[in-house]
Amino acid sequence: GKNLVFDLNVGGQTTTTTFSYSSPTITSIGGSTATSGGTVTVSGTNFGADADKLTITVDGSTASNIVLTDDSNLSFDISYGTGLNHPLTVSVDGQSASTQYSYASPTISAVIGDGKTDGGTIFIEGDNFGQSLSAISVKVGGISRGFIFGTLHTKLNVNLPSSAGGIQSVEVIVDSQSVTSSYTYNPPSIVSVSSASSSGGSVTLNGNDLGDNKNAISVTIGGSPCTSIFITKNHKTITFNAPVGVGSNNVLEITVSGQKGTGVFAYLPPTISDVNGDFSTAGRSIVVGGGNFGVDKNKITATIGGNSVTSLSLLEDHYQILFVAPPGVGTNKELVIIVGGQSVSSTFSYSAPSITSVSGSTSTAGGFVFLSGTNFGRSAEAVTVTVDGSTTSQITINTNDTSIGFQIGYGTGQNHLISLTVGGQTTTSTYSYGPPTSTSVTSTTTAGGFINVQGTNFGTIAGKVGATLNGVPCSDYSIVAANTEIRFKVPSGTGKTNSLVISIDGQSLTSVYAYSAPNLSSITGDKSTTGGAIVINGANFGTDSSKVTVTIGSSSVTSLAISQDHTQITCNSPAGSGIATVVVTVDGQKNTNSFHFAYATPTITSTSLKSVTAGGQMTVLGTSFGTNLNGVFVYLNVENPIYFAVVGNTGPTQYPVAVPNSAWRVSGFDFSRGDVVDSFGLTFTNSATGVVMASAIGGNPNRAMVHVDLPSDIQLKTIKIGWT
Repeated sequence: GKNLVFDLNVGGQTTTTTFSYSSPTITSIGGSTATSGGTVTVSGTNFGADADKLTITVDGSTASNIVLTDDSNLSFDISYGTGLNHPLTVSVDGQSASTQYSYASPTISAVIGDGKTDGGTIFIEGDNFGQSLSAISVKVGGISRGFIFGTLHTKLNVNLPSSAGGIQSVEVIVDSQSVTSSYTYNPPSIVSVSSASSSGGSVTLNGNDLGDNKNAISVTIGGSPCTSIFITKNHKTITFNAPVGVGSNNVLEITVSGQKGTGVFAYLPPTISDVNGDFSTAGRSIVVGGGNFGVDKNKITATIGGNSVTSLSLLEDHYQILFVAPPGVGTNKELVIIVGGQSVSSTFSYSAPSITSVSGSTSTAGGFVFLSGTNFGRSAEAVTVTVDGSTTSQITINTNDTSIGFQIGYGTGQNHLISLTVGGQTTTSTYSYGPPTSTSVTSTTTAGGFINVQGTNFGTIAGKVGATLNGVPCSDYSIVAANTEIRFKVPSGTGKTNSLVISIDGQSLTSVYAYSAPNLSSITGDKSTTGGAIVINGANFGTDSSKVTVTIGSSSVTSLAISQDHTQITCNSPAGSGIATVVVTVDGQKNTNSFHFAYATPTITSTSLKSVTAGGQMTVLGTSFGTNLNGVFVYLNVENPIYFAVVGNTGPTQYPVAVPNSAWRVSGFDFSRGDVVDSFGLTFTNSATGVVMASAIGGNPNRAMVHVDLPSDIQLKTIKIGWT
């Protein structure tokens, strides 16, 4: 205290004065500073020893529960409150000391919320928020936010409006004391996103926590920025234009106020609208039209039937690609186009085979046949060939895509159906075995009979063989040697220009067939030089006398008739003499053997001259002289004949003969008895002068007139009449 009355009694004497203790001092304040109140400690001096003499006030309000520990320390209970620099006075028996007391600043231990950018409630947990809501303010992102309610001193519930999101500062101000923390909105999340064509275009993205400020949003696809971002529904839906691209696994990144969300963006898969080009089995250029092919050929692959195409390029960005198809065959092959990992499939059919020509063996014995054309492929395993439904063998690819060969079996005929199937596609053509040909044909008699024909392409089935001779069917067909020799019976006939038509399964061979030529064996009958009935025996005379002519010498026979067995001709011989050639012509064919008809031998009964000295004319009398002057010659002496000119005749029994009177002889020619002279070929030379006089008479080499001067002493010996 102060001004205490001090009585001093010394020996009964008292003096009075005042005395003051030192005033209290405050050196520190400790203990609780929580806004909820608590025990506060005060250190200092001169607090005294009697708590009852102590009073403590905070902001003028008396504290309670003062405890005096000692002269230097005391404590008291303070009520809840907030703020700084509240006046605190410690009074000790009228003496006081003052200082300031500040409640603890607010603290934030957590900011809890659902993080949605479309608003909601956040919960701020901490301490020293006080219990007077009017003393509390909260700012989020620098903007004051109202709060709904709080739990005294330790929790605040703050209502947040929508936001652009991100990480926002959270400041709690309690009676001018503040504390700052942060609140993180949820990063954007993607619920769904539409696709775009490979050329880009508008995309709609649905998600959460996209914010409400388009300027705070950016979007990339595969690292490439999108453009024209618009918010169509705050926090939930945005639209933007995608860049050019392809594929289904592109990284989609959306950034909202610095926070990122990722997803996967799929461009529309490629489509195929048309496939055009050369569908050759050799593999040619193909153009595929469609969409979403992109702009980078390196991101495109294509296969046909599992085999990769080559030389792929973009003919038109996004819409057309060009490539070379792999060689192949068949229909409905799977065409797969993969663009950026996305695929589309369609069907691809190689062109059907076509046959332009059939070549190779046409033998009825079979052989190797070649087909030329297009789209045959390159694998014999993909090819089948049938002929009239029967499978062929030994199929080979001679030239890729354009030529194949196969073994055809034996057969005959034409227009057999060839079916060529390549990879399930079939084309047809026709195959004809070669027509029959002949190399030799045996003959038979005019009475008919079996003949053999050798050649090619006769087949092996007698039932497919037919033949006609001059339109008359033949019969009794047989195969002598497969494909090369047939035998059949021809009807009777004559001649060498007969039309023989051989038919093998509808294919025919026309040739000229010759019956055996007539052959003479003997002639009987009247051999008179005046002519008479004779019989010519032989073979192959036929039965039709109108087709037969017979000449003896140069004259034709008359009254000709034919036996029905083809072996005998009856006729009247012409008048003639000597030995004459017989020619039988049957339908243009002459007898094959040389045959002569000998008229009766001439005989001389007398001559009109017995000796000749000066030439003249004599008459030779006899029989069988004939009537043809040109066929008679007369000569003297057989060993060394001297010829006389026959100057006329008076009948078959006498001839006038000119007897020459000049001395001529036959030069260089020797006759022997019985010689037959076909052509004299002589020259007649004057023995005295050597002058060549003549070589023939009347242009007929078979007779000559020679003038001979007979010696006076010569006697007429033998006179022979001969003829050719």
